Amino acid sequence: MLDEALERARKLGPRPSGVPREGYLDRAERIVRMAASWVDEGGAVVDPWRGDEATYETGRFVGALGGLVGAGRCLDLVELLERTIRRLLDFFRREAMGEDVGTALEFHSKELAWAIWNAGKGLSEELVSDVRSVCSSWDAYRLYRNSLAYRRPSELHNVNTFALAGEAMFRALGLRKDDGFVEKHVPVHLGRFDELGMYRDPGCPVVYDWVSRLNLHTLLRAGYHGPGSEELKKVLRRGAMTQLLLHNSQGLAWFGGRSNQFLFNEMELAPICELVAAELEDPFLAGAFRRAARISLRALDRWLDMDPPRHIKNSFHPAVEWGCDSYGPYAVYLLLAASLMTFAYHWGTDGPEYPIPSEVLDYTLELGPDFHKLFASFGDMNLQWDLKADPHYDATGLGRVLWSDAPPELVLSAPCPSEPKFSLPSWTRPRALSLSCAWYEGRDWTRLAESCP
Repeated sequence: MLDEALERARKLGPRPSGVPREGYLDRAERIVRMAASWVDEGGAVVDPWRGDEATYETGRFVGALGGLVGAGRCLDLVELLERTIRRLLDFFRREAMGEDVGTALEFHSKELAWAIWNAGKGLSEELVSDVRSVCSSWDAYRLYRNSLAYRRPSELHNVNTFALAGEAMFRALGLRKDDGFVEKHVPVHLGRFDELGMYRDPGCPVVYDWVSRLNLHTLLRAGYHGPGSEELKKVLRRGAMTQLLLHNSQGLAWFGGRSNQFLFNEMELAPICELVAAELEDPFLAGAFRRAARISLRALDRWLDMDPPRHIKNSFHPAVEWGCDSYGPYAVYLLLAASLMTFAYHWGTDGPEYPIPSEVLDYTLELGPDFHKLFASFGDMNLQWDLKADPHYDATGLGRVLWSDAPPELVLSAPCPSEPKFSLPSWTRPRALSLSCAWYEGRDWTRLAESCP
């Protein structure tokens, strides 16, 4: 299938998205400069609508700003970067001393390491010394609660991959010693992949396939060559090829499970595409991955251009959090999108873009029983079915109909669940919605959208 798509791409020639690599930085900088006013005197990033530092706002700000500073942007905000890094270091210091700081440091680990990786040379000597001192002080097995020190292998999933990415970068920077933590945990994740190279988090939400694969790509990018590295390279490449087949001409991430419809979704996909494009020798395949990344970035402009910018794909004011999971406040997930934009920039390369498979080839792809999704691309149309939906996030049946250059909502961009776990107005009465059949049975209608066959 990919070979045929590439042959057609060769004949058709380049298809530029019009989005340069610097476009990642432009959008990330807009977000970070807006968020700069949310930083308090103690270095905490306070969500503008919730009025507190709910979870991981500060870490995501550090990752995003560090990535920008490393690219020569936002140099006037280095003081804010240092202030927020000190806030994170305090979390790590207190946790290392036995205090429960109330957040999973796995998430902060990746963002802190990314910031130091990119912006470390521009930080004060005093702060760099403090970073070295704190990073050398913790025992990874005790610090990270999502590890084999606290959980069985069967209980470790996407959260642990954040720690692996962070620890690998810290080690590459010379800030952490080789304590075997990464080597011990990588084999646990190798069994999580299916035959298509997709990562199976509990319930198989598509977002945490992307999240986990990106973190494991980061691990390899940081130079990991330990146990399981060769197998990991192969399965991640397989997953990337599957991912390319699922990209649509609108650049929108596909639906399925928790956390979908946030803007960071597309930005989990883009760094993977940019990284693979940079690694490939085939210019046409590399160009298809590059285009997939750039149109994913372009797809976000509709929501980023709103006032204020949205962090989820609806137009409701961010303060109401309609459509949002409880763990997805505005600052956390908008800044996550910005941080991921800097990953895509630093990993990306300049070069021609070629059509993605769904733009040049008619095909169907079923993801199998774990992800229970079916995709079809025909001409300018892209379709997605959920064959066994999670009633808290999706509905069984045809849940998406997209046309190139047409509004995503023209027919249906995503299904509606019958028992939503995300926030909705109190006056709503949720009912499953998909394009699907219903039949009269007994004295009532049975709707496929509400079933889980």
